[in-house]
Amino acid sequence: MDIADQAQKEIERREAFAQQQRAPVAPVGETSANECQECGLEIPSARQLAIPGTQHCTECAGMIERGLL
Repeated sequence: MDIADQAQKEIERREAFAQQQRAPVAPVGETSANECQECGLEIPSARQLAIPGTQHCTECAGMIERGLL
């Protein structure tokens, strides 16, 4: 393994660590809702996995962040 390969592996390791540190973590015991608390539509399982503890669908979460709900 040459120096360029070692540098690339180190960059990848640091990026993975940084991404892990930014990942949202649900408080212990808090689970994602199956249905949005605002509109009642089903929250996709991909969103539930990506944002542990989510209680709103993507559309309603965006509206909440913009202060529209």
